[in-house]
Amino acid sequence: ISLEPGQSIYRILVVEDRWENQQVLIQILEKVGFEVHVASNGKEAIAAWQTTSPHLILMDLQMPLMNGYEATTEIRRRVTQSQLPPPIIIAVTANTIEETRLKRAEMGFDDFVDKPFQVEAILETIAKHLKVNYLREEGSSAFGIKLQNEAQDNQADLKPEDFQKLPPEWTNQVFIAASALDESRLLELIELISEEHVRISSTFMNLLQKFRFDQIINLIELNS
Repeated sequence: ISLEPGQSIYRILVVEDRWENQQVLIQILEKVGFEVHVASNGKEAIAAWQTTSPHLILMDLQMPLMNGYEATTEIRRRVTQSQLPPPIIIAVTANTIEETRLKRAEMGFDDFVDKPFQVEAILETIAKHLKVNYLREEGSSAFGIKLQNEAQDNQADLKPEDFQKLPPEWTNQVFIAASALDESRLLELIELISEEHVRISSTFMNLLQKFRFDQIINLIELNS
C-alpha cells in the first residue's frame, strides 16, 4: 500500500525515454511514497543526478543521445571526483541475458529489473537495496502476485472475437483513458461492461490494479 511510517524520504530517478513507461513508473513509485524525478535520456540523467542526488536510479539501457550504459559509466566516474554519495543504479531492460547479469558489477549496475514492468519485482528490488519496508494489504501476498498471474492467464484466453462484441466507442474511450493514465475513468469504463463481458472486464481490472496501462493499450491495439 505504502512505505511504513517513520522511514526516510527516498529519492528515485527514473531514466526512461518512452513517456508512457515514465508515467507508469511515476504512478507506482509516488503512490507508494517515494520522491520521483525523471530524465528522458542519458545526458538528462547525469544532470538530474547532479541536481537531485537520488538514492536510487532506475536506468533504461536503450535511449537516444546517450544510452544507459554510457550514462552509468559517466555517473560512476563523476562520483569518484565529487562529494556526492554514490547512487544505487538498477538497469531496466527487456533484453537481459545471464552473462550480462553476471557482469553487472563491472558495468556499474547494482541490479537488474526486466521489461515489461512488474510491480512486484520493481518494489522488491528497491526494498532490497534501500532497506525500506512496505505496508501491505492484510491477507494478500506481496503486491498481489496472485492478481498478476490471474491477469496473465485471463489475457492469454482473450481472443479478437471477444473484442468484436464490444461497442467501438467503448474501446476508443478505454484507449484514450489508458493513454492519459486516467485511472478513475478506466475504472468507470470497466464497470460498464463488467456484467456482459466478464473475461475482458476482469483482465482489464487486474491490469489497472497493477498500473499496466501499456498492456491495456496493447490489448486494444491488437484486437480492435
